[in-house]
Amino acid sequence: MRTIIIVFAIISMVSAFAPISEVERNYRSYEDAARQACLYILTGKIDAGPIDKQIPPAVTLNYYLSNANQPAWINGKIVGLGYNNTSTGNLVDFIRIDYDSTKKFHFKVQALNADRTAIDYTKITLAAKFPSSDKDSDKHFQSL
Repeated sequence: MRTIIIVFAIISMVSAFAPISEVERNYRSYEDAARQACLYILTGKIDAGPIDKQIPPAVTLNYYLSNANQPAWINGKIVGLGYNNTSTGNLVDFIRIDYDSTKKFHFKVQALNADRTAIDYTKITLAAKFPSSDKDSDKHFQSL
């Protein structure tokens, strides 16, 4: 009996220290989700209130095209914004619209660091969800 309790306690302690990589939030509309996603990029705070001044990212913005694991009807469409990583030359996206069968359409967002020159990987990823269906896809991509 004691062995079972000790094993359970160790598993509980390990899961308590496991990092949370993504947090999901539900918003009433596409517009609300987009607004909160943008605030998270700039402030690093989920569901942040208005900020005093909006300083744009200190990077050159690039469009991010859909990747291979997205449905065919998304293929080749602009799905987000990012910047070129100067050391690797790869595009790093900090906001994109994703689709999967569980979450449906949602914004996947990374916060920028304090000087807004790169993603702050110490912060969790925000999945800003909003009411949607497959029929809404063109509307979401045009709005983006």
